[in-house]
Amino acid sequence: MKFAHQSATIRQHGKGMIILETALETAGLTYVFPDGNGIKNIAFQVKRGEIYALYGGHHAGKSVLLQTIIGTLRPQAGTLKLFGNIDYQKERRRIGFVPQKPVTIGSLSPADMLRYFSSVFGTTEIHILDILHLNLKEKKAVQRLPLSTQRLVNLAVALLGNPDMIILDDPFSGLDKGECEHLLSVLNYLHEINHTTLLISGQDYTLLSRLASKYGVMADGKLLCELTAGELKESCQRCIKIRTPQLERAITILSQQFPDFEVLGHDLIRIFHCNEQSGEINTLLVHSGIEVSEIWLAGMEPTDYLLKMTGGAKSGSDDAKGVVPYPQKPPVLGLPRIGCVFCLCACPDLLSQFGKWYASGYITGFVHGVSVFRLQSDFSIDALFVPVLYRRFSYRHIQYHTF
Repeated sequence: MKFAHQSATIRQHGKGMIILETALETAGLTYVFPDGNGIKNIAFQVKRGEIYALYGGHHAGKSVLLQTIIGTLRPQAGTLKLFGNIDYQKERRRIGFVPQKPVTIGSLSPADMLRYFSSVFGTTEIHILDILHLNLKEKKAVQRLPLSTQRLVNLAVALLGNPDMIILDDPFSGLDKGECEHLLSVLNYLHEINHTTLLISGQDYTLLSRLASKYGVMADGKLLCELTAGELKESCQRCIKIRTPQLERAITILSQQFPDFEVLGHDLIRIFHCNEQSGEINTLLVHSGIEVSEIWLAGMEPTDYLLKMTGGAKSGSDDAKGVVPYPQKPPVLGLPRIGCVFCLCACPDLLSQFGKWYASGYITGFVHGVSVFRLQSDFSIDALFVPVLYRRFSYRHIQYHTF
């Protein structure tokens, strides 16, 4: 892969050796909910200038992993580095996040939302807004606009201040073909022209494959493997297929030495991860008295390969289970630009109610017109606050905030 802006992505090391800088690095990252869902011992790297795709099905743990990276969940174990800094809190301002469920604020239009958040985050280059094709003259509230427009508005907010890395949680979910094509073009532009590092989660390999240079495959809260686009293609090109009229006997014998197989028909089986052992397999079957009609190397579709690797997980949202917006015992965090905030200026008539909540302990403090919450486990006011794309608040002003 070539990087046009090499000064931002590579550096000299040792005797002229050039290595890619790391945007994100985790080791042993763990967060497990009381019901057992979560992530366990996650270790991976995302290089600067890379497009890294987290692939996995329902309950794979993708959203939990992203939440630990952006800071809405504090890891129970493991380490996290951002841009080489173990003190990752100081680097989170360099990350933008686009959640799967778009964030909207009351009756604010797209232009109003950008204007509001730019006062805190800073501005972005005009050509970035141009490629999003947002109608900034639109007067309707963002929440009344199509899902694709809401997500683009969230992406526009995430790009304010020109962050070095953008994290997107399942950005293609709920979009039609044309909307997916537009989002693909936007993300490709950010990578190729703006040299933005992208970390994207998703379950649709067809779409992810048009962006990703590397994949992290997840299932049941674990990172099963990492594959470059080339390695995935190679893995999918080759498997061993065997046709035999004595299928049941063949399965009994093969399962002892080659347990990773799949039955395709009444006389057809394919075996994985043994592409150089076709002769050994043929000899084993013949010596066991099993007739082998055909044996050959064959390939399979990447989607099928990944589904098999992840246990055949069906499409679904990580949000259904295992990702909770409000932990029962919320930790005290000190995270820059991350948290749940409520803009009093958006609903001034609720100020008196906030006073009651403050007296009751539901609200921990008021800072410059922004309320910072620590919610009780049995209390939810998600309709009244905004999770501001999980980044973008000053270390100096926010003492703690959490979902």
